[in-house]
Amino acid sequence: MGPSRIGKELANLHVNYEKLEPCPLEWLEKRSVPLSYRVDDKMRLSKDKRSLKVNESLMPAGIPPETFEFRLASGARSNGRSTSSK
Repeated sequence: MGPSRIGKELANLHVNYEKLEPCPLEWLEKRSVPLSYRVDDKMRLSKDKRSLKVNESLMPAGIPPETFEFRLASGARSNGRSTSSK
């Protein structure tokens, strides 16, 4: 895929992301804690990268593995941090 085509696809995603079908996730709620959508401190990804702890009461699960194949730059690692030093 050439750079021109990649750029067009990226621009389309940027402009039309709200029209995409959302990924079906399972929302796991801890019933013993009042439900909240607020991010307490930092969201934490599980070791198997299939769920994300938002706070003590809420965790979306069923994150597709292809989610982590996306890279912003060629120097980005899987944790999203750049490998270049400044």
